[in-house]
Amino acid sequence: MKPANRFALPLGAIGVAMAFLFSPIYDLATSAYDSSPVSIKICHELGSSKVRIALSCNSNEEDLIYKFVGPEGPRGLGYADTYSNTLVNVSVGEKTFEVKDTGAFKIGMRVRVIAETGPMSATEVLLACPIAYLEGTIIDISGKKIIVSVDSTTGTGSYNGWQFTVAGNVGATGTKGDKGDTGATGAKGEKGDKGETGPQGPSGASGSTGATGSTGATGSTGATGATGATGAPGTTTIGDFASFTSDQTQTVIGNAPTPVTYNGAGTAQGIIVTNNSRITFSKAGQYNISFSFQIADSAKSSAIDIWIRKGGQDVPLTNTTVYLDRYNTRYVAAWNFFVDVVNPATDYYQIMWYSTSTTAQLLYAPAQTSPSVPAIPSAIVTVNQVGC
Repeated sequence: MKPANRFALPLGAIGVAMAFLFSPIYDLATSAYDSSPVSIKICHELGSSKVRIALSCNSNEEDLIYKFVGPEGPRGLGYADTYSNTLVNVSVGEKTFEVKDTGAFKIGMRVRVIAETGPMSATEVLLACPIAYLEGTIIDISGKKIIVSVDSTTGTGSYNGWQFTVAGNVGATGTKGDKGDTGATGAKGEKGDKGETGPQGPSGASGSTGATGSTGATGSTGATGATGATGAPGTTTIGDFASFTSDQTQTVIGNAPTPVTYNGAGTAQGIIVTNNSRITFSKAGQYNISFSFQIADSAKSSAIDIWIRKGGQDVPLTNTTVYLDRYNTRYVAAWNFFVDVVNPATDYYQIMWYSTSTTAQLLYAPAQTSPSVPAIPSAIVTVNQVGC
């Protein structure tokens, strides 16, 4: 390859290269003077003022023909030789660089520190696209150290070759863009921890009364309670009673049923004799009437009937016949009846007797003095209330 060709061809290709200032790296092959291919590489950074162009006669970048650097801020005297071999990681924050010469850089100046393979002179153009860079503000310069507060980065990794350049000031904040479309729903997150138990809520309204349950089993018998206090004495109620006698011998009158009569009265309560023969009551109830008659007949043969009447009417099935003969001229007739008194005003009772013998008697025997024997009544009647 001739030297004249090495310089003439790149200058003609620069115009073509400038058409690709805002494109990624392109390779353009041509053969102006010989069959050797010519390679043009253009590297630019959107948003920066730096353009790098490399031309070579073959695909090997070591065969460098020309380098060109577009405007990127001051690159003249005092700026070109500020280069650092300090190993620095690409990240935001304070970064300290050891440099050979701090040059014209000052505290407060905004800089872009580019990861490079080695220092470049003011007439050189960067051969390769930047591997990475840090951009920020110088906050301190001390001796051979420059400390930069990095707030913007490009690329990743750690490097030990850094070229300092001046960066423009951060432009004004642009207008707010339109709201973007709603993103897709994210994956369901994991179930969170159980929250704390909340405070107790207010009491609910009373429910309706439930159905009556079935009767439970009978419980065991309880212990016997203590004996209660003795009650007050009750009122003693004594039923009516009476006794009546006759000290006269009685005979059948006019050959007809004759009532037994009484002319003597013993202790009595509520019961009296009226018309000499009617046993009369003061209150309703059940009563027992007992009697004893001394029957005698001198004719030595007779029959005597004894029964009771209520209110002047014979009471059925109350008659009894006593027979006397020559061997038995005397007889004591004694028995009793249970009777009801419903209406005391009308329910009086009489004991009736009758005999066809005109000599039949209810015999009275007077008292004796030697020895002393009481008289024998012809009739004795006792009446006792037995029910209400």
